[in-house]
Amino acid sequence: MARSADDTPLSWSRAGSIRLARAIDAGRPIDTPELVACRYGTSLCRR
Repeated sequence: MARSADDTPLSWSRAGSIRLARAIDAGRPIDTPELVACRYGTSLCRR
């Protein structure tokens, strides 16, 4: 099945829902880059 530009927003929406579900399961944001977490001194910094 060929993809078109019309199905792109649906793919983005589904990916956002999957990231949200994973973050809820993990109990924390899962897509925060470590560099950003450390820059702002959050508990997500692993350094």
